[in-house]
Amino acid sequence: MKTKRSSVDLPLWSLLLTLFFNLTLIAQCPTPPGNPAIYGSGTWRAYVYSYTDTGNPPANPFATYRGFFTLPETFNNDLAGGSIAGPNICGTYSDTFAIRMRMQRTFAPGNYTFTVGGDDGYRLSLDGGATFIINNWSDRSYGTTTSAVVYLDGPVNVVLEYYEKFGLSRVSYSFNACASSTAPTAINAPTALCQNAGGTTLVAQGGTHGTGAVFQWGTGTVGTNIITTTTGNSLYVNPTATTTYWVRRIDPAPCAVVTSGVSTTITVNTPSTTPTTISGTTTICAGQSTTLTVSGGTHGTGAVYEWGTGYNAGVNIIAGATGSSITVSPTSQTGYWVRRVDPAPCPANNSGHITTTVSVNPSSTAPTTITPSATAICPGNSVTLTASGGTALSGSTFQWGTGATIGSNIISGQTGASITVSPNTTTTYWVRRFDPSCNAFTPGITFTLPTAVAPGN
Repeated sequence: MKTKRSSVDLPLWSLLLTLFFNLTLIAQCPTPPGNPAIYGSGTWRAYVYSYTDTGNPPANPFATYRGFFTLPETFNNDLAGGSIAGPNICGTYSDTFAIRMRMQRTFAPGNYTFTVGGDDGYRLSLDGGATFIINNWSDRSYGTTTSAVVYLDGPVNVVLEYYEKFGLSRVSYSFNACASSTAPTAINAPTALCQNAGGTTLVAQGGTHGTGAVFQWGTGTVGTNIITTTTGNSLYVNPTATTTYWVRRIDPAPCAVVTSGVSTTITVNTPSTTPTTISGTTTICAGQSTTLTVSGGTHGTGAVYEWGTGYNAGVNIIAGATGSSITVSPTSQTGYWVRRVDPAPCPANNSGHITTTVSVNPSSTAPTTITPSATAICPGNSVTLTASGGTALSGSTFQWGTGATIGSNIISGQTGASITVSPNTTTTYWVRRFDPSCNAFTPGITFTLPTAVAPGN
């Protein structure tokens, strides 16, 4: 419950107002002086009103205008149980009065907070009374309220409204220009790490660091997944998957400005592991080719394959062979190795290698000659053609046919070195060898057998 003080406890400004009021009241009233719409310039014009409504809050505490007085830009006026009066105020008021204070002030660009206190109700506007950034408009004992951070730039019509119901009376106003931080502009960090190969330190750079400000770090979208282990400008991280990190500055109270943030994404590359298998035909005949294919293990981010001959990785590299398969045509038994090669930041040759051997069996070679039993024959007569020359492996056979194109018009069942034919016209024959162990034919040769014209025809 509020209690009043005696006049000996009143502040000096209240006593002076009372004195001036007594000297000039007759001259000023009954018409109150001053225009309640006028703003003080850098100081307050405080317009006094009286009211009779005792609701909480009063429905219209600005019912009857009674005059004005002035106040400095910041103040803490404690009437206690005293009265308000003055040379420009008609009457003396200790209860059921209200004050509407107006001040136009030019603010330098920046963030500000405002602190207002009152006993009883009070509210503060920065747009001429249209809206209120502090609004404690009800009966109350004295207490203060600080506004949220407000950015201002240029002239502002500040309105502070206050009403006193009964008992003690006090109203105060102050503001604080925030030495605000600005957002960091960059995070110094690598763009990629190799998984399980060690972390890195992120360092926030740029912007303005206000007095007492701290850094706030997190992952994902700015403001989410806050990391509480540090408030400094650096953060050690060792992510196991690609992660976006953000940082911003936070100023201390009362401004408590939270800047915007800046982000960076660290890509985490998966390192390769050693392949496990090389598949493909590993026994071929001379002149043939085989395709070797590697599989198994983990193929790291951006990795390529590296192939070579022999059994020691890194030697006899086969240029251009970076895929999982390679086609080779060795002329003799050859070893092949393969490994995975990772790009930075993972170590390039971190994975092991595996090997395989391709064996090359000898193969038959083409016959070189076809010898006829006769150089020319009459139509319908027979002649034996015999193939010779070249190398014949065990189990190899011959294949015969007609025509100039080897492999066409095959003569079924003729697999020996000789064949007996009875052409009616001049005919070209071809022959080649077949190796069943290699499942391959040699090149072939041809022979044209002329047929003589019978006498009298």
